[in-house]
Amino acid sequence: STLFPYTTLFRSDLMMSLAFLVAASGFQLPATPARAPVTRAAQPAMLDLFKNVIQGISKMQAGDYDEAAVKAALEQQIANRPAIVYTTTTCPFCKKTTDVLDKLGAMYTNIDLDVVDEGNAKRVELANIVGRTSVPALFIGGTYVGGCNDGGLGGALPLYERGELAPMLTKAGALTSRI
Repeated sequence: STLFPYTTLFRSDLMMSLAFLVAASGFQLPATPARAPVTRAAQPAMLDLFKNVIQGISKMQAGDYDEAAVKAALEQQIANRPAIVYTTTTCPFCKKTTDVLDKLGAMYTNIDLDVVDEGNAKRVELANIVGRTSVPALFIGGTYVGGCNDGGLGGALPLYERGELAPMLTKAGALTSRI
């Protein structure tokens, strides 16, 4: 420890930062009876903690922004586009999702959150809408379909594999039948 005198300071700063993120996310441990048996039911609370920490980090990365205006703009985009997918340019799951949409010949809007203005702010507000910060986030006809493999209605690839994605896109007007 004498070789690295700042190690203790770094650890305490890290712990304080984590404590701040948890507090800022509004996470609270569930009240439990004094003699409650230990069960696996505690796992969801831990998952909520992790989710809240991730959302807190995303919010810090976004900085100051007009939350109501960004959320309203997102909601308007989602409502007014037959199909819209929020992605990042480096995400392999985003690429798989857009590939399946392209394979079907769907007309969709792709918003790369790591390229557009206020992308981090949009990602935070998107997380508030769908309940997670991960991308892709695909909406068809204003409904959150999910990511690549999960979320929402099950995700783009599972819906495609079950033959359910094309009818959804057609109903929303994002896919016209081929002659």
